[in-house]
Amino acid sequence: MEKVYNHKKVEKEVLKIWRKENLGNPEKEKGKTFCIIMPPPNANGRLHMGHALMLSIQDTIVRYQRMKGKKVLWLPGFDHAGFETLVVFEKELEKKGLSRFEIPKEKLYKEILKFANQKKKEIRNQMKELGISCAWKYEKYTLDKDVVKLVLETFERLKNDGLIEKSERLVNWCPKHKTAFSDLEVIFKEKNSFLYYIKYGPFEVATVRPETILGDVAFAVNPQDERYKSYLNKKVEFEHPLTGEKVSFPVVFDKRIDPNFGTGIIKVTPGHDFFDFELAKKFNLPIIHIFDENGKINLKGSKYYGMNIKEAREVIVKDLELKGLLIKKESYLHSVPVCYKCESEIEPRPMEQWFLLLNKKFRLPKKLKELIKKDHASLKEIALAGVKLIKFEPPRFKKILINWLKQIKDWNISRQVVWGIKIPNSEDVFDTWFSSSQWPVVTLKSFGNNVFKKYYPTDVMETGYDILQFWVSRMIFMGLYLTGDIPFKKVILHGIVRDERGQKMSKSKGNVIDPIDIVQKYGADTLRLGLLMGNEMGKDVIVSENKFIGAQRFLNKIWNATRFLILKRKEIEKLNRKLKEPKKFSQESKKILKDFEKFKKEILTLMEKDKLSLALEKLYKFFWFTFADQIIENTKKKIAQGDFEAYFVCERLLKEELKLLHPFLPFLTEYLWKKIGNKTLLAQQGL
Repeated sequence: MEKVYNHKKVEKEVLKIWRKENLGNPEKEKGKTFCIIMPPPNANGRLHMGHALMLSIQDTIVRYQRMKGKKVLWLPGFDHAGFETLVVFEKELEKKGLSRFEIPKEKLYKEILKFANQKKKEIRNQMKELGISCAWKYEKYTLDKDVVKLVLETFERLKNDGLIEKSERLVNWCPKHKTAFSDLEVIFKEKNSFLYYIKYGPFEVATVRPETILGDVAFAVNPQDERYKSYLNKKVEFEHPLTGEKVSFPVVFDKRIDPNFGTGIIKVTPGHDFFDFELAKKFNLPIIHIFDENGKINLKGSKYYGMNIKEAREVIVKDLELKGLLIKKESYLHSVPVCYKCESEIEPRPMEQWFLLLNKKFRLPKKLKELIKKDHASLKEIALAGVKLIKFEPPRFKKILINWLKQIKDWNISRQVVWGIKIPNSEDVFDTWFSSSQWPVVTLKSFGNNVFKKYYPTDVMETGYDILQFWVSRMIFMGLYLTGDIPFKKVILHGIVRDERGQKMSKSKGNVIDPIDIVQKYGADTLRLGLLMGNEMGKDVIVSENKFIGAQRFLNKIWNATRFLILKRKEIEKLNRKLKEPKKFSQESKKILKDFEKFKKEILTLMEKDKLSLALEKLYKFFWFTFADQIIENTKKKIAQGDFEAYFVCERLLKEELKLLHPFLPFLTEYLWKKIGNKTLLAQQGL
């Protein structure tokens, strides 16, 4: 062994061994099955620290299960990622001074396909560099023909059950990207704006959006508001504040109106506000849409035709002021819905879209009847019943998910982009989450019923808590709907990777640490150790280069301790060629071995409970401070006195510790396992 740990040499040699042995192929393993479906990375960029964290956790889990004697399938894959990939590709076009709207759809699709395939190849190579032990022969892609076929079959089945509806509703529209979103893809930003008080017919009305006056159709008040009770079931006639035309608006009463907002009476704009849209449905009000897909006023003949939202607001406020209708304006801080990618303000607009009806009851097949104890139920009810059957780590996320599911609304599954799985008989494509919500089912089913029956439901779904609602919730009701069974028995959730100041890593902030750079500089095991140490599940992970430097010192400690014992054995063998482990140990040695067995049980208990970070922390402290600094140091003295028994105690402990450390530090431990004379793979040793 070299004096200094050379991670590049070690990892190169070990990767060759694993490839030769086809590590990760479940057909080579025996025992009870264990299955994890990998959350598929988006095929649109490089591997980032979030991916590295996810892969490190999952590889630790599957290596541990493999060492327990399980037949492990860790199924890898990639996601075409729909709109997400389109945005990345669009930025590449912008660098060339191009726009996707200038490229014919068929050509654009082919160019994005080529781009995604190249990114998929790059990420796969990066994942292999990390040495993860997944089953590459089972790799799947959300655009594989067999996967697409199964996704479309699901769509048809949902339609036949009356759970798909194509209808005009108010949707979240991004004027920049020109597509609709589901509610989950809208984020809210605090914005300083103005609350405008306007003389509006017989009333004084407060609004933050005077530019939508052209789309108003009514007024609304709280039925308990004494100021407006005389207007119950009445219409008011007045001169429109902008057009000057005579108009007649009904005054509707709804208990959800806040009498303390503004003057207690609001203008109703069903074409541009979700709450107002509900009022329109409730009171049979007309819906007027005044903005086009670019967020510009589309009323031909109007003074404001062609103006964007910001411009129209400024001009309309000036016009109201000139007419003496602007009473006052106040500074107003409020939450504004914006696109989660470009942060353009979302403009609600009525559109015909495809919706998955999550609250509509349908006739259940036999297995679901047994689960729900009903003949009819909704997808929401199915999901709520399914969540109760799944273990969550940390447990608090189960309650979070249940509370969210109770409030769930219908899901807009159509997107007005070219990249994705096309909805039959439509120009739109599916929301990428629609296909990935079926991921555990369609991946396994694509390999035939035998594979599906063997591995479904899967044992663990490990992913980030930030996609609990986006993905985990949807996989639960889709898995149940398609199979009558939960898609996974346990959900483990990790946190977001942040820099040393607690900020989320992003290119715009310039605080990104590339995991592959860390691998090349310090090694894959160092990357894993830096990500897993001090990482309590469900909490965000703080990462800095100093953390990896500290992690590398531990690997050097393991290397040096093992090297010392190998060299010491050679020295002892020169003195005593018939060196053998004693049949009986002294009381002192027995106590060391007994204490270690107790420690080992503690580690295995933590692993069973998915307390990976805590188990690793205890292994770290034991190896460094107990084994290396105490036991080995005492052994040096005893060997010098001709007492070779202590050496065999150290050798036993080293072998056991390499086994326990292997799921966390697979490269170094595998290499050292071979160096101490073992011929079989450490990866396949029992615990």
